[in-house]
Amino acid sequence: MNLVAIDDKDAFCKAVSEISHYFCQRTIETDIKDLSLLTLELINGKHDFVQSPDSQGQQGTHFNPAIHQRKTREQYLGVLTRLALFLVRGCVIGDGSEDEYGIPLVFTPGQQLAANKFHEAVAAYVDKEPDAEDHAADALYDLALSVWFAPVDAIDSSSWSNAWRRFFSICSLSPKDRNIIPPNRIAIWLSELKFCMRLVACHKIRSDWVTQKDSDNAARVDESVIVISCRALGPILTPLVRICRPWLSLWFSQAKPSPYQEMRSFAAKAAKFSANADPKNEVSWAGV
Repeated sequence: MNLVAIDDKDAFCKAVSEISHYFCQRTIETDIKDLSLLTLELINGKHDFVQSPDSQGQQGTHFNPAIHQRKTREQYLGVLTRLALFLVRGCVIGDGSEDEYGIPLVFTPGQQLAANKFHEAVAAYVDKEPDAEDHAADALYDLALSVWFAPVDAIDSSSWSNAWRRFFSICSLSPKDRNIIPPNRIAIWLSELKFCMRLVACHKIRSDWVTQKDSDNAARVDESVIVISCRALGPILTPLVRICRPWLSLWFSQAKPSPYQEMRSFAAKAAKFSANADPKNEVSWAGV
């Protein structure tokens, strides 16, 4: 529990929370505004890559964090803050060997490097160094990538580290009695996790597009326009969609194993358990 606890009175925790909110706001203002509705639909879980005219602009068909009130976004971003604290405390501040239950903590070299860089970026942010806010947000993004979207084996995309599972299992414990929190609350927490993963995906996709566009010296394309082929082959995908399609099909597809797919499976099971279980029963870790 201590690995993911947020103490509002602690200067480091407060700084990490502020950086998480800044990353979200920057992604909304800088990244999402350049993404087409089709791209945002793909991020929201639609994988047929066809955008019907009837769905354009409809509420709920595409990922749009700006529609949430600030208080709601703050609640959702608590997951991203806890993830950063989990990595920093596990890799940098603590001895990194095991959690408070004596279970060994295992982090990849990439996660350890990202955690150290983020820890340094937070220190610079606290000291109010120039451009420290953006540098810290970039370091937070790299940290999230190392957990959710980085296979241990570059050839096998299903070989992601177990750090995210450990993070999920610790967050599922109640801080009061250390029983597992009710399934309905787990389902809500997983929705918050999904929000943060999609937020990171938006920044990833636009960053890759900008890098490729700059390297190719290509003219800027209006990504809001989806041109329908006269040969009835579906939409002619814009450069941005062509870039995001293979990455999203790898990490957000329901057909391929990934942290996102595991999270969806957990959410479905939690919702089913919540609907069918006796609310008087309690669930706890064996031996805790």
